Amino acid sequence: MSKDGRGEAPTTVPELLVIARRSLNADIPRSRDDIQPYQVTTGDDVANAQAATIEDFMRSRLTDNTQAVAQSQTPTLNFGSSRSTIDLGGFGESQTLVLVDGRRLPSVPNLGAFLQADLNAIAPEMIERIEVLTSSAGGIYGPGAIGGVVNVVLKRRFEGLDLTSTIGLSDHGDSGRWRLNARWGGASASGATRVTVNLDHAQDQGLRIGQRSFIHSALDGLQPVAANINITPFFANLAFVNGPTLTSDITFLPLSTGLGAGGREALIANAGKYDRTIPPDGSGALKSMLPRTKTTAALLSVHHDFTSRLEGFVDVLYLANKGVTSVPWFSSQDRVAVAQGANGNPFAQTIYVAFPTPGFAGTSSTENQTFRATVGAIAHIGRGWSTDLDLTAARSRVRTVAFNPATPESFLSVTKVNLFEGANALEAALASYKPLPPSIDVKENSMVDANLRLAGPVFRTAAGATTLSLLLEARRQATPTNFYGTLSDQIERVYSGYAELRAPIFPLDGRFGLVSGLELQLAGRTDYFDLTIPTLASQSAPPTLRRTQDTSTFTAGFKVFPLEDLMVRASYSTGYLPPNADQFRQGADGPVRDAIFSGRTQDPKRPGERLPRYLVREGGSPLGPERAKTLSTGFVLKPARLPGLRVSMDYSRTEKTDVIGEIPYAYYNRLFSLEDQFPGLIQRGPLTAEDSAKGYTAGPLVLVDLSPKNLGSSRTDILDVNLDHQQETPLGGVHLYVHATWLMNSTQRAWAYSKPYQTIGRLEGPLPFRANGGVDFRRGAWMTSLNAQFYSDYRTSYPDIDGDNAIRSEIARRYQGADKIASQTFIDVSLGRVAEPGSAWPSIRLGVRNLLGQRPPRVVIPFDMTGLDVINGIIYEVDQGMGYSSYGDPRGRRFELSISRRF
Repeated sequence: MSKDGRGEAPTTVPELLVIARRSLNADIPRSRDDIQPYQVTTGDDVANAQAATIEDFMRSRLTDNTQAVAQSQTPTLNFGSSRSTIDLGGFGESQTLVLVDGRRLPSVPNLGAFLQADLNAIAPEMIERIEVLTSSAGGIYGPGAIGGVVNVVLKRRFEGLDLTSTIGLSDHGDSGRWRLNARWGGASASGATRVTVNLDHAQDQGLRIGQRSFIHSALDGLQPVAANINITPFFANLAFVNGPTLTSDITFLPLSTGLGAGGREALIANAGKYDRTIPPDGSGALKSMLPRTKTTAALLSVHHDFTSRLEGFVDVLYLANKGVTSVPWFSSQDRVAVAQGANGNPFAQTIYVAFPTPGFAGTSSTENQTFRATVGAIAHIGRGWSTDLDLTAARSRVRTVAFNPATPESFLSVTKVNLFEGANALEAALASYKPLPPSIDVKENSMVDANLRLAGPVFRTAAGATTLSLLLEARRQATPTNFYGTLSDQIERVYSGYAELRAPIFPLDGRFGLVSGLELQLAGRTDYFDLTIPTLASQSAPPTLRRTQDTSTFTAGFKVFPLEDLMVRASYSTGYLPPNADQFRQGADGPVRDAIFSGRTQDPKRPGERLPRYLVREGGSPLGPERAKTLSTGFVLKPARLPGLRVSMDYSRTEKTDVIGEIPYAYYNRLFSLEDQFPGLIQRGPLTAEDSAKGYTAGPLVLVDLSPKNLGSSRTDILDVNLDHQQETPLGGVHLYVHATWLMNSTQRAWAYSKPYQTIGRLEGPLPFRANGGVDFRRGAWMTSLNAQFYSDYRTSYPDIDGDNAIRSEIARRYQGADKIASQTFIDVSLGRVAEPGSAWPSIRLGVRNLLGQRPPRVVIPFDMTGLDVINGIIYEVDQGMGYSSYGDPRGRRFELSISRRF
């Protein structure tokens, strides 16, 4: 490839077949000037971003990543999980495929579906580059690549010993983290054998609500439990036994005050008020905002040249990612009834009490482990052709330890604690109360993946070599499952065949005018998908259910240089997502039951006749895969008069069809308009002669099939703009860059009759606009960088799915007190010095994330709208939400120091 990329030589040869001494990437090397709009980030870019994990980097620097909330930002709901989730284009994590070195990792096991593999244990120091494709790519990568593909290529070509130590701390003196990375590479005396070992370990202290006062103020008063004891009567106003009646039906008692120390007077003085301060326990100040994490990664790569034509390799990768979170001591931080005379109740009636558990919090944790071992051989068979045969054995394991919280009712009943005796009595009762042992759940997924690749030039012309890459793959994933008493494996088998052709048609020569440099890409893939799942033992279905499908997808595209400085590219690609186990299971096992209502609606095919009672089926329909097609077009401009400048703009439209969804039962009467379009949706009895005489065109209604179906659709339009300018100046090298993503449209239709709804700029939806830009400066061994990240504002409402979210949106706005959540901008800086090879001095980098200490906007919308309670005219929710916008970092300004020494 030429220095500016204009004369880039096409290739469809995976890197391990061409330059195995540098990389074991099984995918074709992709560049940002490829036919499809790839974005390529180097390992240095990841390190300079001071990212703790790959997900951290993707969320802050990849503007196409629409993942709004990371698992680690909701540790209580996710049992401390810090697993990575990446969502390109807003289609969901299940529709973004992640690879490491061009190969799949085993999916994270789950009862209902195989989840996206976890990348968060991979250290930044292990990364050579990250290739991101924001387009459907089933024709190249197979199932799951609807929103795009992320391929992390790891470093393997290294000689010597490299040690890197990194420490970080917030400007509050908390949320510390550290990392130690060791890398060694060497070769035998003959050079035939090369070995690389990379070891990494990191720990992060996480963050609790009590460590940030602005989160305190955001969450104060959003639940009945507070730092003191809140009281309300069962009915009427509160009245003491042999004492006065309060003038209100609510009051609170300071926890530090017992009735014998002015507590009765405090109850009278506080009449009409609730305490709103956040409790000093696992439901408040001790609750985790970010989990404590511990990650370990190990990479062993061995490569040996048996002959000049035959090579062999062994590659082993181990990743462990554990998150620990503090959780509430009680299962329900709500009011509990206390009868007259019980637990020190001084009132002449049953009361409701909400009390804290000061100093007490439970602990839950989730550990994700991934192991992958690959052994293979590479044969160079002549005329530029090579073949590779490799076998991968892998396993993913998730161990969840969930704290079993007590109920306030059982605690009061067992301990008989006097809630009105003061804090010491309550704390002593809590210390004596033993909760149930934690629940431990372990899920495993084993994977075997066999691949045979063949690649090389087909023929050569003046424009270059036309190359072909072929692949045969057989993959099996299995998760042992105990599903409602049924012991069986959930097994996924995929058998694939793939071919990709890259053909330069005309050389990059002015003689060919508008078609100069024309290059074509054509890729096709066929996957045979076989899924076996356990079914409900209580149903009449067999213990296991098997579904098979075969799907073909393709990618076609071209790039051309109509002007010397201008490259134009366009591609059309398809992708698919097979139904997951939950969808298959529901389709097979759904019950048949009586309709809830009938007799009021007329049957359109039997005019004048009201509907009889009929049955409703909620399962039994065969499901096909969800399908997608992406049209992408754009240009890359590299003006000769401004060397080092690159400007690209790419527009892509992805349309999904056959989206799996359930038809809302409330809209059953609309189904009759779909009866002819979807045979089997409405089932009828026979049309009798008497019916025909009445002018009826169909028999009586017998059954309505409401099982999951391929009835939905969506469309997404995205515009990506990238600007890079690298220039050498008398003072040093300067690199300016801007990356921006405008999500122009993301409409979805839940099923064929429903109206389309917009998801952009709403809660649980992607942002309309994100941008990332900065400047890097280097002079000799010294370098400095500045980066700014921008996130647009978004509404405090949910997507309007047939009006179903109207109430949720109103509650959200009521909590938030505003119609929008403000836009956010964060600035990072770093300064470093790179040691010369052989130098006795180490390389060093000092960075500051969120230089200005910007706080993320206050967001107090609860995650769940169920179990709402109304107290004194105000709606309260058990789960108080995060307290801040998930696009920001509650830790605030953070400092990081990294020191690296090569031996």
